Amino acid sequence: APSDPDFLGPMFPIYDGNGNIVKMVRFESLGGDPIEIFEACESASYEYGPFGENRSTTGELGVPAEGGTHQGQRNPFRFSTKFTDAETGLLYYGYRYYSPSMGRWVNRDPIQEDDGPQLYHFVSNRPTGRIDPLGLRVIELTFDAFIHQRIGTGGWFDLPSFYGGEASTDNRDFGEFNWNITNPNARLVAWATVDSDRIGTAKNTTTYTATALGYSTVLFPGSGIIANFATGYSHHRGTNLDGVPVITTLRAGVHGGVQIQSPRRCETRVTLRANTSFPFIPISPDIDFEVTFTLTIPKPGWVTIELEGWHNTFPDYEAYIDRSLIYNYASWWSGPGLLNLGVFRTSISGTPGMSVRASTPPGCGCH
Repeated sequence: APSDPDFLGPMFPIYDGNGNIVKMVRFESLGGDPIEIFEACESASYEYGPFGENRSTTGELGVPAEGGTHQGQRNPFRFSTKFTDAETGLLYYGYRYYSPSMGRWVNRDPIQEDDGPQLYHFVSNRPTGRIDPLGLRVIELTFDAFIHQRIGTGGWFDLPSFYGGEASTDNRDFGEFNWNITNPNARLVAWATVDSDRIGTAKNTTTYTATALGYSTVLFPGSGIIANFATGYSHHRGTNLDGVPVITTLRAGVHGGVQIQSPRRCETRVTLRANTSFPFIPISPDIDFEVTFTLTIPKPGWVTIELEGWHNTFPDYEAYIDRSLIYNYASWWSGPGLLNLGVFRTSISGTPGMSVRASTPPGCGCH
């Protein structure tokens, strides 16, 4: 048997949806003949803050044995399954080191200002919605539907007579989306982050999600992709039976779908499907869209992204790549109706797309 007092036998990790190790378990024999029975025993439990800072560690793996080593060396793989240095507390991501206590990288970005002026930001200061497995960069893809401030007066517009009352706009212009999954300034949004080093290697898969909570996140372990779907809060202004003005606020549920395809080396397609309804009228038609972002690597260190798909003719729609506006559609309808939400659609084609500097897989861009 090993002489190290810290040795507790073989361990098995349990992960959360973000790839963080949240528990370590081992199996102890309970005996039995002719079939031996084993019992799973929890050896450690870990809780993290949003930037990976340690909130709590419990279990025998979390406390050094007498005469043993530092607890970090007993299980150095915890947050993001990255190696944690016991003495400094830094996590090694392959290209640079990250400090959970500071919430930032301690090394400059290897691709310099090509990913923006902030050389030490950890996933743009949004660790709950973006990924960066190697410490390089992720590419952010966004598509949303919103009600422009030009419709109506003072942030309100009249609903059709069969709806009654007024509804609120999102009180903004094109290019002003806020990327807040818990309270987006849009009727419907889908956005995804893609690890540039996984382009062309992501597994083909299709996943659907539905929630009445107004937002949902879909993770694809091993593919370097995270997709988010959300709806904004809707406000309705009308009167009660006594003629008193009443404002009601609701948030519709969201249905989302993600399809990931890697049809050839150095190319990945991310298709985002989403729909929601007007929350005040149960039989109202949906807001729908289906868009595909195609990411290809024309040469080492560069990624080209193109957009295609369709959406309804109401409300307004826009698309972003790395938060830069690349597509906008201004609806000529003055409000929601059976035709512009349930019948007519607009195709997206011929968009200019965008090229960005990014780390790319070996062998790509040489064909």
